[in-house]
Amino acid sequence: MDSGRTPSSADHLCHSVPMFPISPCSRSVCLCVCLHNRMLRSNQIGCVDNTTFTGLSSVRLLSLYDNRISTIAPGAFTTLHSLSTINLLSNPYVCDCHLAWLGLWLKKTRVVSGNPRCQKPAFLKEIPIQDVANPDFTCDGMVHT
Repeated sequence: MDSGRTPSSADHLCHSVPMFPISPCSRSVCLCVCLHNRMLRSNQIGCVDNTTFTGLSSVRLLSLYDNRISTIAPGAFTTLHSLSTINLLSNPYVCDCHLAWLGLWLKKTRVVSGNPRCQKPAFLKEIPIQDVANPDFTCDGMVHT
């Protein structure tokens, strides 16, 4: 049945690309592989692992704004070779030893990030992740080295 609407090229791309899980701990989202922007804001994504963005090397802009991300696995952005902007704001980051790598990555990369902030532990609340001193990224009294 014809709806009277002409399908756009974006319709074709999204219908031809399978649903990929964003990570083992979240729901599936349609990722149109050949596009350069990934707008995944407000999707209730809980975590990002190091295989989440495999095969998406042409992505230039990635928005993970306003999700439920508390941690991001080391190497999660390694395959995003063209990345120039990443929006990580408005997520409840737990700045412990598991997130220390992100602080270092944000300092050394040329990717624009918007300065995502820690929400836990309490003594780091609202501190930009890249401004947290490495010894403050701790897990159960253990300092990340």
